[in-house]
Amino acid sequence: MKTLSELWSVDLRSLAAFRIASGALILVDLGQRCTDMTAFYTDQGVFPRKALLEAWWDPSRFSLLLASGDSWFTWLFAVVTMGAAVCWLAGYHTRRSAFLTWIFWVSWQWRVPMAMHGGDAIILLMLFWSIFLPAGARWSIDALLKVPEQKVPDRIFSAASIALLAQIVMMYECSAAFKSRWLGWVNGDAISYAMNADFWTTAFGLRVFHHPAFFQPLARFTLWFEWIGPVLLFVPWRTAVFRLGTIACFCAFHVGIILTLALGLFPVADIVALLVFLPEEFWEALDRSPLVRRFFMENHFWKRWKNAWCEWIIKRGYPRRSLPLSLPCGVHLLAGSLWVLLVWFSLHTVVQKIPFPRWAHRAVTLMAFDHVWNLFSDQTTYDDRCVLAGRLRNGAWVDLLRDGRPFTWERPAVPSESFPNSRWRIFMWSYTETAQPEIRPYLVEYYCREWNEVHADAEHLESISVNRVRRIVFPRDDARPPQIVSLLNQSCAP
Repeated sequence: MKTLSELWSVDLRSLAAFRIASGALILVDLGQRCTDMTAFYTDQGVFPRKALLEAWWDPSRFSLLLASGDSWFTWLFAVVTMGAAVCWLAGYHTRRSAFLTWIFWVSWQWRVPMAMHGGDAIILLMLFWSIFLPAGARWSIDALLKVPEQKVPDRIFSAASIALLAQIVMMYECSAAFKSRWLGWVNGDAISYAMNADFWTTAFGLRVFHHPAFFQPLARFTLWFEWIGPVLLFVPWRTAVFRLGTIACFCAFHVGIILTLALGLFPVADIVALLVFLPEEFWEALDRSPLVRRFFMENHFWKRWKNAWCEWIIKRGYPRRSLPLSLPCGVHLLAGSLWVLLVWFSLHTVVQKIPFPRWAHRAVTLMAFDHVWNLFSDQTTYDDRCVLAGRLRNGAWVDLLRDGRPFTWERPAVPSESFPNSRWRIFMWSYTETAQPEIRPYLVEYYCREWNEVHADAEHLESISVNRVRRIVFPRDDARPPQIVSLLNQSCAP
């Protein structure tokens, strides 16, 4: 039977696995952002700094990208962020690189809050708690450089380890609490609503939608598993079995989301976050695996590579040093206080009657703690689709979200594929549903400028019409035609 300290401690190998996976995920996401550098992160894009200051500015939120809106600065900032993420992944000056990666990643998120999703939030939170933990004690450059006589424990128990594990619990429990308010998750209709959303459903999801027999049991299972699953992670008897089974179920759940809903890296980030729960028995089983022994422990190539790497580092003048496994009591007290503040905020989001003063809200906003885990928790009887119609100088109309094809009001076969990637999909959803009218012209200006730079004079854009097409999806037998609402009509003339 496990004690409370054992249940709330983190295996350092699991923490290292999270470090490597989260670093790789950040680099992948940064690579995707680089494809839209001009569009999202410069003053020539769809969301210049002026738009942020006009509509979304909060002094409690910070972004180093606000220092400049020029392309050279954003590319330089991307390179610096990549360097910090590589150091975090490799475990080089791990705590410093974790802090810098967190600072830089907060800056990327708050530069375009309209394109932020829950995966960004969970990685930010997990990265923040990792600052207080020895994430570089295993499988890292720091571990290679440690003094040989230093003994490193297998597990770490502290206020930060409690916060790190509790973060996953709070995410799922808050999500379940929000879902419980909607009868659709109880009677089984919620998945049908979700799959009807044009913005999010994948091609595979649309095929699955035509076979709704299992939607009701799956919706009920999702709700109850989000309630019960996090609890199963802390069963003190046969903990390894319960944890591995629960992690496998959560991973299968997120793989299902990846296949059916185009949510970008959100479900992948959730899977990465679950790595911190891997029990020590999992790593011991891997150590005993003949395959692992053959390729990593008994493989002379890996041994030579590791020895050569150590020699190269030492020859370059990097001295051996002790790993910083513990922190001063004051730092642990700070981590515990911040964790209590986060729990307080999470309870406030679920139960609005719980008071949460303004100073506390400013604090959670400053620390990037202020995410609400309420995805797919509201009943929506309609489905919205954004349409960008451009009128050319020669009189033709083109669909700007479908690579300039001839414009038609016909619904695409897979509407979610109308966008280049998940960032665009989330941004356009925010643009259509919640964006303030004063920031909408920037999107039109961007498309006019980008289109006219690569097309002949006769095919220049003269104007763009931004429309929202609303389709009633429930009740299912509703035969009303889609409702078209004009959001903006703007000329491309300077």
